[in-house]
Amino acid sequence: MASYPDSLDVVIVGGSLAGLFAGVVLKTVPSVASITILERYEIDQLQDLGAGIRTGSEANDAILKFTGQPPEKYAAFVDAYRFISTNGGVSADQPTISWTSTWGQLYRVLRQSFDADSRCKYRHGCTLSGLTEQVSSSTVVEFQNEQGKPEILNANVVIGADGASSKVRSLMLPESKRSSVGYVVYRGLVPMEELSENLAKTYEKAGTFHWSPKSQLVSYVVPSNETEADQAKRMVNWVWYQHRTDEAIERLLTDKSGKRHRFSLPAGGMDPNEIASIKEKATKELPAMHTELIGRTEEPFVQVVTDSLAGSNLFFDGKLLLVGDAVGGQRPHTASALTQCAFHAVVTKNLLEGRIDQDQWAQETRGLSSLLVDNGKELGEVCMNDEPESIKTPEYFQMFLKNLKQVNTMWRSGAGMETEVPPM
Repeated sequence: MASYPDSLDVVIVGGSLAGLFAGVVLKTVPSVASITILERYEIDQLQDLGAGIRTGSEANDAILKFTGQPPEKYAAFVDAYRFISTNGGVSADQPTISWTSTWGQLYRVLRQSFDADSRCKYRHGCTLSGLTEQVSSSTVVEFQNEQGKPEILNANVVIGADGASSKVRSLMLPESKRSSVGYVVYRGLVPMEELSENLAKTYEKAGTFHWSPKSQLVSYVVPSNETEADQAKRMVNWVWYQHRTDEAIERLLTDKSGKRHRFSLPAGGMDPNEIASIKEKATKELPAMHTELIGRTEEPFVQVVTDSLAGSNLFFDGKLLLVGDAVGGQRPHTASALTQCAFHAVVTKNLLEGRIDQDQWAQETRGLSSLLVDNGKELGEVCMNDEPESIKTPEYFQMFLKNLKQVNTMWRSGAGMETEVPPM
């Protein structure tokens, strides 16, 4: 396989968390001369695509190492998982050490670090149209720029970090598709000050789990979307998984203006009748605390749960690399998407610095993605079956802890950082 030149111009396609993580880490590679991120969305459109995120000890360590920011600056601390029974009582408390954040907070921390380097440029409104391998050590990146005009960039390394519906992946692997698994996740955010006193106390440094037949509801505290995470100003993020037929998903992803969205309907787009329906369903099926939580959500949004795994993630003799969800689009149950971003970024740094070869890079990066996709399927089977809570709870957390340990083992080996698995 070809080696990399002494001076590298890097183009990253996709400017969400995977792309930014790659940019922040790769700017520490001595041979990198420039990094350009091409993001098709404007910032307000990006913010509509995500809500609460478990950061994970591995990602926290990487953010601290490469940006200097500790989790207190962008996340909320969670010290317990509470299991909520059908009658609304707390059936069990599981101590933990965990951090949860929002897409906006993580984007802010990573973007500030990226923009602080004069070699780095972030461009909104740029849509990829083609990739061509050159005989030399470069790739031609063709795209529509901010003004809607065709433009090209020459890059020694191209990073495809454009998500589970990756355009880069579709150009290289047309047969690799993102597929629905038959259920969706409704999501929402509610400021803590809008909750009743009793409910607010439940979420003091805690996350909750509730199971009903073929359904799961997870909720946890996250920092508000202030400039910096204020531990006194928090929101509760809720996530409600529900089975839906293909026909129902088609209707659900059509917004109130009649526009059909692909896999997610952003906040503000849901038909008022659908919002009323989901709140009524909550009243009938959920404990009172969750009914209140969902009832106070003004603009819920919805995402289709999908699986995707690229058959390969290294192309053009190592000049084109896929990372993040573009490689493996895992189900949210693993709570490890940000760790995948961090792992892929650090292992790519190892590749460009000559610490590992391209075969090892592909094995490690795709290996983690494959593991997370498989574990997401297993966790989904438990979450969405009709077994009683008494069976689901221990089975789910045994699988969840196994996932954390497996990911941590790969992290310590591939990323070379001695992060500990948090206690559960």
